[in-house]
Amino acid sequence: IEGLASSKSNASEVGKYAQALGVLLPTKDQLVNFSVWLDGLSRAHQVSENFSFQGSVVESSGNEAGYAGFSLDASGAYGNLVNFLNDVEFKAPRYLVSFDKFDLNSGDTGYRASIRGRIFFR
Repeated sequence: IEGLASSKSNASEVGKYAQALGVLLPTKDQLVNFSVWLDGLSRAHQVSENFSFQGSVVESSGNEAGYAGFSLDASGAYGNLVNFLNDVEFKAPRYLVSFDKFDLNSGDTGYRASIRGRIFFR
């Protein structure tokens, strides 16, 4: 009986968190605004970027978020690039971003990062 009571309590807590995530995550249609935000962020950090959605979209189902894959190439001075990528992955407003593959190379004019990742939606 104690386990059942605990399960019901946990279920209501999980429901609250799922509802909160639903509010925090954008809809699939709102993902088009991500590239606009990214462009402004790259200018603020003095980084050049090239962003595009890649692959097929995995639709959300039940309590599972959907996601869209993307490709991001960014270049600039090392410090600017690091700050830009940190903001993309950890400070994106209303976007949950995951970097799945990351490659960093140095060149004559600075550094270049090639990233494959996912943006999640409700």
